[in-house]
Amino acid sequence: VLKCDSSDGEECSGSTHKRLHKGSNESDEGSIFEPRVDLRLEICDPDNIWSSATIVKVQKAETKKRGSSPPLHNVTIRYDGWGAEWDETLPFEGNERLERFGKYTKRLKCLVDLLPKRGKKCSTLWPCIVHARAPNPLVSLENYLLAEKFLREEPNVFIKPYGMNEKYLPQSIVSTSAHGGRWLNAARIRMWRNDLKSLDGKLSSSFHSAYKLAEEDDSVPDILTYGAFPPKAGSLIHGKYRAKPEGYPEEEEMNKDDGSSSISTNESAKSCNIPIVANPCPSNQLIYEPPATLPPAVKVDTSIYPLSNIKKSSKTGKWIAAFTKNGNEIILGCDFKTQTEAHNAIQAVTTKQSYPPKPLTIGTAKAQDMENLSLKTVVSLDLMQTSDTSKSGFSLHEWTVQHTKHKGYELEKFRAKFEELKKERELRAIEKGERKQKKRKLGK
Repeated sequence: VLKCDSSDGEECSGSTHKRLHKGSNESDEGSIFEPRVDLRLEICDPDNIWSSATIVKVQKAETKKRGSSPPLHNVTIRYDGWGAEWDETLPFEGNERLERFGKYTKRLKCLVDLLPKRGKKCSTLWPCIVHARAPNPLVSLENYLLAEKFLREEPNVFIKPYGMNEKYLPQSIVSTSAHGGRWLNAARIRMWRNDLKSLDGKLSSSFHSAYKLAEEDDSVPDILTYGAFPPKAGSLIHGKYRAKPEGYPEEEEMNKDDGSSSISTNESAKSCNIPIVANPCPSNQLIYEPPATLPPAVKVDTSIYPLSNIKKSSKTGKWIAAFTKNGNEIILGCDFKTQTEAHNAIQAVTTKQSYPPKPLTIGTAKAQDMENLSLKTVVSLDLMQTSDTSKSGFSLHEWTVQHTKHKGYELEKFRAKFEELKKERELRAIEKGERKQKKRKLGK
C-alpha cells in the first residue's frame, strides 16, 4: 500500500493519495491527508457529470487504533451553486465519485453580461469566475454522450462575481444572488480581456476595482477564450477543456465563426443508439407536454409559510393556526382547509387589522397555496422522503431541464399573446384611419 507522511505525523492510504493528492507543482488546496471541513473537491453525480463542491461536515466511521489502517470518514458534500437541501453524505476513502479539485471541472476567469443597462455608453460586463462542469470520461462512451446531452439541454452555468464581499457590485445584484454567486445563461459569458481598451462602453471605478481583484487572484490561473461555450451547446464547455473516453469522435479545432464541434448532437446520439425525438408540431404552434421525468407527487405536511405557526392535524387532516403571545400559544382554529386561510387568520390577529380579511373561495386559497409552494421545495421533500435516491427515478439534471423548458414555454406563450394584441391594435388603427378618410370624402 502506498503511504505518505504528513508534517504532523499522519499517514494517507494509497487510494486516497492517488485520487486526492496533487503534485509538487500544484496548489496546496488539493494537497490533503484527511478530509476536513471547507475542503474543495469534485463530485460525480448519478448522471455522470463532475461538479465542483465543498465538504461541509466530516464524521469518523471507525475509531483509529494503534497499528491499524487510518480511520474511515463519512463526509457531507455541498455542490457549488446549490443549497443545503441538495447535500450528499457518502464515504470519503476509496470513493470513485470523489476527485481532487480541478481534475475534470474548470474554473475560468471571464467577463459576464451581468450589470443592468444604464444607457448606451455604459458597459454591462463584470469580471467573474465561471464554473464549468464536465462529463465523466471514465464511463462508457454511451453514458459519456448522454451526459453531454444533459449539459447541452441545460443552458445555465454558475458564476461567482468578483467584489461581492467588497461591495463593488450593485446591491440589486447582490441581493438576488445565492450560495456565493448566481446561475446565468451561458450565452451571457464573454471571453476574458487583458486589454480593457477593446471593450465597448464606459467602465465604472467599481469595475476596475473588481478587475484588479481578478488579476491578483492566483487561485484561478486560467482564462476563458473565444468560443469556449459554443452556440446551442448550453452549459457544455468546448471539447478542448474536457477529458474524453476512448473511441470518442475526433473534433475539429475551435472555429472562430461558431466554435462548434465537427459532430452534431444527433450524430453522436445515433452512434450510441440514444433515442432522438423529432419535433412533431410546426414552429408556429405552441404545444406543451407535461414533464414525465419529474418524481411522483409528494404529500406536504409541513408549513409553506415558514414564519407562521401552522400545523396539520393528524386526525382530521386539516390545518391548525396558532400564534404565541406572552409565552402562551393561542389557537385560532383547527379546521382550516388550506394553509392560506390559516395564514390569513394569523395575520389578521398579529397585525391588528381593523377589519377581518376578505374571505377566499376554496379554489382561490388552494391556488395561493400552490403559488407559495415552489417546485424546488417539492423536489427536496421527495428526496427527504426517499432514502434511496437511485430507486426514486429522480434526476436533478432532468428536473432542471424540464423546469427550464416550462419557463421557455411560458415566455413563448406570453410573446405569442403580445404579438396577437399588437396585430389587433394595428388592425384597429388601420380601420380607424379608413373611417376617417371616408368621413373626409363625404365632407368634401
